[in-house]
Amino acid sequence: MNNQANTCTATLNEPFVVKVVDVYSNPCPSVGVNWQVIHAPSGAAEYSISPTMTTTNIHGTASSLLTLGTEPPGTYAISAICSGLSGSPIIFTANSLRRFGTIAGVCLLRLGTNRYGTCSDILVTILETGATTTTNNNSYFAFSHLPVGAYTLVFDTWGASCDTVSTVNISPTQFEDTTSIGTVSVLVGDVNDDGKVNTEDWPLFGSAWREGATFTNSNWSSYREGDFDHSLAVNGGDFIVLRNNFGKEQESFTHMGAPSMPGMSGQGVLPMQPLKCSKAISSGQIDLSFNLSTLEGVDINDLRVGNTIYLKIDINDATDFMAGEVHLSFNPNVLEVIDSLPKTEGVNIQPGIYPTGDVWSLINNADNILGKIDYAVGTIDPQTGDGGLFAVVPFRIKAYGATAKVGFDFAPEENRTTMFVEAPKAVDNKPVDLIKIAPVEVRMEKQEVVVVVPMRYSNLDLTKVYPNPVTAGQEITFAQLTAGKEKTIKIYTINGELVREFSSALDSVQWIVPTDLASGIYLYLIDDHAGSINQGKIGIIK
Repeated sequence: MNNQANTCTATLNEPFVVKVVDVYSNPCPSVGVNWQVIHAPSGAAEYSISPTMTTTNIHGTASSLLTLGTEPPGTYAISAICSGLSGSPIIFTANSLRRFGTIAGVCLLRLGTNRYGTCSDILVTILETGATTTTNNNSYFAFSHLPVGAYTLVFDTWGASCDTVSTVNISPTQFEDTTSIGTVSVLVGDVNDDGKVNTEDWPLFGSAWREGATFTNSNWSSYREGDFDHSLAVNGGDFIVLRNNFGKEQESFTHMGAPSMPGMSGQGVLPMQPLKCSKAISSGQIDLSFNLSTLEGVDINDLRVGNTIYLKIDINDATDFMAGEVHLSFNPNVLEVIDSLPKTEGVNIQPGIYPTGDVWSLINNADNILGKIDYAVGTIDPQTGDGGLFAVVPFRIKAYGATAKVGFDFAPEENRTTMFVEAPKAVDNKPVDLIKIAPVEVRMEKQEVVVVVPMRYSNLDLTKVYPNPVTAGQEITFAQLTAGKEKTIKIYTINGELVREFSSALDSVQWIVPTDLASGIYLYLIDDHAGSINQGKIGIIK
């Protein structure tokens, strides 16, 4: 049988068969047939054809059986030669299939945007078999002699998110011995292994930083989750990594194709499995309050372009507070955040007076294009007391919008949750038992703020007066005026004599033209007493 297939080193299920006949198609017995393997995959060994010399039987047939060689897989060609006979040689083919293969790749530490580090202690597990290995000093790993099939790889190390790469195939027909997954990276800074870096990761890191945890200290097994750069010490370098990756998620970093590069490789890898810190417990409700009383500097009933208003963010009932983050949204068409820290890169809001002591900024970014505010801080020592002013956001009114209402609300993205985290089981103001704590939801309330910004229209372009001309005794409308302002409307004759004067705070005012006014051209003047004046002509007919 031609074109057979079997796994490497196996014998084909059926022999190759030739038949010798004369010109009248009669079988020819006792004819010698020589069998040879004339092609094999490069690198394959131990293949054979047996027997190599045969003679045809009374039916004129002869056969031989092929045993496939070692990997790599590929195509074999076998010739059957009958010297001096027409049609000789006859070529048969067979395919060998892979039995085993290797899965290999590189896994890096993601230390920040476009920053990677090699690591010799990232644990790699094959989910289907339970087989494990660790990366070497160049962050390379390999599993060899794996049966053909599909596998799922899990990557994990302390102070970083787990990453999973699924459906890694070793194909029976692939020529290469190694299936390469390329380069993946794990998100560093994710202490509690929930796939994202946020304030929930701060308590263990902050405590380990305060304690000066190192590889030689007895508390290392509890605190090494804070060693983000795998330098075997929790220090300021780990804080920089935490800040670089704050607000990021593991999905953002999977299969980045990052180049292998020199980095920070741990020495003396610990035999223990990575420990994970659960979410910190909250001892009480934390209120994030917004209300109109937080606006200062101007009359909230008299807001204009150029005014500065202040939004205060307060925290209450925050006993043993250690970290907090808030994410807000606003209308960037009407408001813009004023930079409170001009010496710091970007647009920053003003930090509050709570928490106190050693307070470290994790993120402070106001985006005046997208209308988003991201602010988060962490403190080394848990804060006692009920809380206080967390931050202040100064806004400048930059335009009168299409809508008069400008709302402040929590940003809706799931990965940008406003939260506050307290130290678990604080004793003498120092958190203990940071590993084995039951997750408890941190409760929080907020009140939406709506700032009313009056609509204003162009003095000469958008104010409308209609119908014009108007018949005496009918109603004329002055529309699209400055809303929320007390306006004076005056009507004059063409000679400057005042005919009528009236005031209104409405943005649309009607006036019934007296029947005793003579036909002709009259002048109107609208003054909102805030520097805006509109004037024009009215035709009155009878």
